[in-house]
Amino acid sequence: VSKDTFNGWRFQFSEELPDVVFEGSKGKVGIDVGLNCLAATSDGRLYGMNFKPKFDKLHAKVMLVRANRQRQDLKDNSKRLQRFEQKLTGLTKTACGTVTNKLVKSYPDHTFVCEDLDLRGCKGSKRFAYRQLHKSLESKALVEVVNPAYTSQECPSCHHVEKSNRNSTSFVCKV
Repeated sequence: VSKDTFNGWRFQFSEELPDVVFEGSKGKVGIDVGLNCLAATSDGRLYGMNFKPKFDKLHAKVMLVRANRQRQDLKDNSKRLQRFEQKLTGLTKTACGTVTNKLVKSYPDHTFVCEDLDLRGCKGSKRFAYRQLHKSLESKALVEVVNPAYTSQECPSCHHVEKSNRNSTSFVCKV
């Protein structure tokens, strides 16, 4: 897939590629990084459901300390702010590592299919989690990156795309 921009217009070209299973792989498992759970698989399993409340609580502390420092016109980070940010990074790495280990154990010798997300406008737990989970998965298993367009609405078996296929976290193909 290539993207070109010309005078404010964006053109995207795509070509259909065959469904490739990497050598040594038993099959594919789609992974969706979400806001309420770290990872949802294409067969409906949810991983990391307890991450978001912990992340949000610690992230709120970081934002409060940062806002207080800005109000006081302090430019440099304090040791307290750095400690909170390190805890936030550690929490994310630990949670993503745990989820990755569970995924690799649940799906041995499978290829994990992840969306190639553009995270420029994304903030908070999804941005941190996507990068860390993707990095962790790549170090432990085969990973295929795909265009994210309609991936949550497409049936992995028959490739039928319909908006009503997806209802929150449940997926049922309408064909």
